[in-house]
Amino acid sequence: MIQFLNLAAAAGIGAAFAIYLPILSQTGRLVDSPALANIPFFLIGAATSAIIFLLTENASNFPRLGQVPPWMFLAGLISGFVILGTAFLIPRIGAGPFFVLVVAGQIDGRDHEPVRDVWLAG
Repeated sequence: MIQFLNLAAAAGIGAAFAIYLPILSQTGRLVDSPALANIPFFLIGAATSAIIFLLTENASNFPRLGQVPPWMFLAGLISGFVILGTAFLIPRIGAGPFFVLVVAGQIDGRDHEPVRDVWLAG
């Protein structure tokens, strides 16, 4: 049953992306700046993550972030570029081609094992 719920949650996240990314793109168009559109999304996302952490986790785990290798925080930089790229590209190439190319990039990137390659290089 737990596995079914996990799979359903993954499908739900996929459905949320189908709504989330076009909303982000439209916001970039409305304010005429994908970068400006990014700011409230990250602030709201950070606040949401903090609230969920405080409600569901042990706050004494927070110092464990110090154990994370610094290069892994590049994920935040990558997130910024992903969201900015989404807001910039969907109005220019359309949501359909964007989603297809994102999935193709994920499949191609997975073949190269980028996390392992970064670890070996670092």
